[in-house]
Amino acid sequence: MYLASPVMGVHYYLCLLLTVVRGATSFEDLRTVDGFVHNSCKKVCITLHLLEDDGEWVAMFTNGKEFMTGHSLRNLFALALQHTTITNPLQIWQQFGTSFCDDLSHLLCSSWLVAPADGKGMKAKLSLDYRLYHIQQLLNEYVKSLAEFGLPEPRLDWRNMDRPTVRNTLVGEEMGYDVGQQRELADRMMEQLNEEQVACFHKIMTAVESHEQELLQQQYQSFFFLHGPAGTGKTFLYNCLCSPLRAQRKIVLCIAS
Repeated sequence: MYLASPVMGVHYYLCLLLTVVRGATSFEDLRTVDGFVHNSCKKVCITLHLLEDDGEWVAMFTNGKEFMTGHSLRNLFALALQHTTITNPLQIWQQFGTSFCDDLSHLLCSSWLVAPADGKGMKAKLSLDYRLYHIQQLLNEYVKSLAEFGLPEPRLDWRNMDRPTVRNTLVGEEMGYDVGQQRELADRMMEQLNEEQVACFHKIMTAVESHEQELLQQQYQSFFFLHGPAGTGKTFLYNCLCSPLRAQRKIVLCIAS
């Protein structure tokens, strides 16, 4: 009898039954358990508890994670869900999900969506959600969903992550500021502004905050000329403008010409 691997689907279940069912004289006889004829060898294997512990998949993924990439493991997992019987997909996901997606955490941190300063807890939650999105994308190719296999679904919309422009490391660096630290710095610097600096600060911040509406009206730019001799606090004001905006996860580029 030829060897059949789990990814071969019906052939695998047939071979599995032929090794344990004695005296069968037909395919219908092979699919009969306690007088009931099942419509597939797959259901017979489940009824006979031949796949109850997913032992063959646990062994395959345990070995595979040592030499296979996360991308390859994800594809194998999606293929297994579609074409074979994993009796407890959630348990397999919980046990090997990190290995399935070991290449995604770095991708998140190199994008503008997740900054390194978000902390381990936040990154872990976002990474898990992003992993589920990738598995869902693979299952979509088979017109299947995570819910069909008892797996949780992603809560966030990750479709923008597929755009190459999002995975810009320079943008990631500008999103990597510590939000709490920038907010504290902004509060501290605001207390040190004089009356003229406060007036300039509010004028410029108002323009920035209305920038989204200006974009809709096709008015893209606002110019301000801050004039004063050396030592009057121009640079201090510039820095004071940067911190509250960075605390809002906005990108601020300070340049000189």
